[in-house]
Amino acid sequence: SKYSDLQQNTTIPGGPTGNQTITVGGATTSDQETVLAVSTSGNITLNLNGNQFRTTAGDVLSTDTDGASIINVATGVTVVGTTGDVINFYGAGTGTLNNRGTIGNATTGRGVYSGSAEAVTVNNLTGGVINGNYDISNLNDTINNAGTIVSNVAGQTLTISSNVLNNSGT
Repeated sequence: SKYSDLQQNTTIPGGPTGNQTITVGGATTSDQETVLAVSTSGNITLNLNGNQFRTTAGDVLSTDTDGASIINVATGVTVVGTTGDVINFYGAGTGTLNNRGTIGNATTGRGVYSGSAEAVTVNNLTGGVINGNYDISNLNDTINNAGTIVSNVAGQTLTISSNVLNNSGT
């Protein structure tokens, strides 16, 4: 099913099962997660075409599935909160972030987070900016950077263990 311009606390008819495509076209400001996309049995594609801002501490947006999660942040879109994690992948599936916008700011903790059972590929594309650190699994995650990665935590470095970093950006 396809759902456009969902706001928080919207329940998809029939419950969170099967494949979901969610497109957020407008700006969202909330004291809760701006998007929490859940599917127990399918893939989730989340297209962000409008700014997302959380006014309180905590996750800005999350997907939770045992299928594949794909989050697409469009050019010119900012996804930010006051503190806490910005982009979150939960469940036992795989996660892919395609970023052309700006994720996080100077107070962001983690720009990208995944649970230990969720392998993640981060594609920070040309023009994309990701502020904050990464807390991703050790399941051969990949970070492809053609944009800008900014660590805003004093002394923070990007630790690569079984993960891969391909960097042609800054």
